[in-house]
Amino acid sequence: MINTFPVSLQSALALALLTFASPAAAEYNIVNVASGLVVDVVGAHTNDLQAVILFPSNNQKNQLFNEASGAGDGVEFYALHSYKCLDVIEASMNNGAPVIQYTCIDGHPNQSWTKHRMGSGVILKAVHSGKCLDAGNADFPRPPRSDARLQQWTCIASPNDPNAVNQIFKLGAWP
Repeated sequence: MINTFPVSLQSALALALLTFASPAAAEYNIVNVASGLVVDVVGAHTNDLQAVILFPSNNQKNQLFNEASGAGDGVEFYALHSYKCLDVIEASMNNGAPVIQYTCIDGHPNQSWTKHRMGSGVILKAVHSGKCLDAGNADFPRPPRSDARLQQWTCIASPNDPNAVNQIFKLGAWP
């Protein structure tokens, strides 16, 4: 049988089939809007309990994340270099509890986060505590600097809250 489709239509069909057969991974940086710094697993280490900080983007996999279904309506953010999740240490309910990298455990609410639009980005709320991903910020009220450790903290209520510099993030191109 002779193919009667024009060459441009053949190319479009092949591209559509290739895209359908092998979708691109949704890997992205988690960027603090105020500083432009990205979430980074320190030293690209793969061990549990590794610190997570803000750092200048360097296009390494310890700064790239993907999502998986989490507890409740949440998602788990896992680092591409280790496939380990952002985790509030020991499921703490306290302000200032460190956010670390830890082996993903399906359904653990201290590894699950809900996304809420806020200003020019989102806040990420821990399912277990209702507190938000936050940059520990010695320069407050200025934006956090490089090496600021991530923690959970009471969520801001509006993008005009002074603590918005520590809590509003962009997930790649979303929102």
